[in-house]
Amino acid sequence: MRAGGSAGKADGKELVVGFSQIGSESGWRTAETNAARAAADQRKVDLRISDAQQRQENQIKAIRAFIAQGVDGILVAPVVATGWDQVLREAKAANIPVILVDRQIETSDPNLYLSAVTSDQVLEAERLGNGW
Repeated sequence: MRAGGSAGKADGKELVVGFSQIGSESGWRTAETNAARAAADQRKVDLRISDAQQRQENQIKAIRAFIAQGVDGILVAPVVATGWDQVLREAKAANIPVILVDRQIETSDPNLYLSAVTSDQVLEAERLGNGW
């Protein structure tokens, strides 16, 4: 993101980001999607959301569609931990950074994605156990 909260590209064009969401099966997922939309709107980012309906094959299809569209970045809330290496290689070959949201994955090459934004569940448990 650029200084001042603007997420535009250096050439003045709007950023385009694909978000492969697990689904909308819960209030939590709906809230996560709504928060992503609000953040994108605030920063004038074109956020393209794909609802995978709890299916990894739908997420992989969405990621490939985002690659074909030439998006500037891809967010993925992975429905399962394994089976991502090939499609992540495709994104990397297209120079499209991928950020994992909410969950980690198991991969033979952690350089296939840029970053992971997840909770520290061990820390959360420790805090709860210690009365916060």
